[in-house]
Amino acid sequence: MKYLIKSYVKRLINFKNILKLKRDFRFINQKKIIIVGSGPNLDKSIFNNQENIIVSCNASAGNVYRSNLGDVKLTIVDNELIDKKIAFEKDVRSNIIKNNVLKGINLGHLISVQSNHSKDLDYTLLKGNIDSFTKISKNMRKIIIDSVLGTSIVDKDNNSLISTGVFSICLCLFFGARQVVFSGFTLFKEKKEHFYEEPEHIETKFLTRNHSLADSVAIGILKMRGFNIEAKDRDFYPLMNNWGVE
Repeated sequence: MKYLIKSYVKRLINFKNILKLKRDFRFINQKKIIIVGSGPNLDKSIFNNQENIIVSCNASAGNVYRSNLGDVKLTIVDNELIDKKIAFEKDVRSNIIKNNVLKGINLGHLISVQSNHSKDLDYTLLKGNIDSFTKISKNMRKIIIDSVLGTSIVDKDNNSLISTGVFSICLCLFFGARQVVFSGFTLFKEKKEHFYEEPEHIETKFLTRNHSLADSVAIGILKMRGFNIEAKDRDFYPLMNNWGVE
């Protein structure tokens, strides 16, 4: 009961912010969305219709640009990537900044979403070109996820946090996307985890990536709830249907 009351209060407090967010990104409504992850396994065949909206996650706009796959309309990053106090603590994020992966690239509308305490934001760290900058607080993030999934079990604590990529899927569905197709996502560690990194000489067999449990649960729930989502990465195929058919 206490949790439900807190949840209701948070929704009430953020009601106007949520309405504004939906209004600002109404161009997503009833569109087919292509969401690009930063994995090296991007399926380039999905970029065959200029009317589809391309959404990038963290550094993936660099992969779209490098491969000349189209114009990115929306980029979604975690606060950690543009928090000056945190961005350089993890190689997976600092490499994006240090190697200028997004320098001079059009990122479209930039949304930074809070998944932890990160608040000291400076989007100029990316050195990319943006049309607008929007922040989604931790409370707003949780409201969006709960609303789309119809449950509060995901993103409830550190053990159930979803990745920026899967949050992007939830966000686009929250905005009313007609269909979401995603590629460049993995649940298992690879010797080359991101398109902008060199392969590592380590044994990664059977090692799952961060957020793999919560991401799997979220994608499974979205599919069972009837949302029109399609994965182009093998790791997610078991979550797409229950009978082994295409």
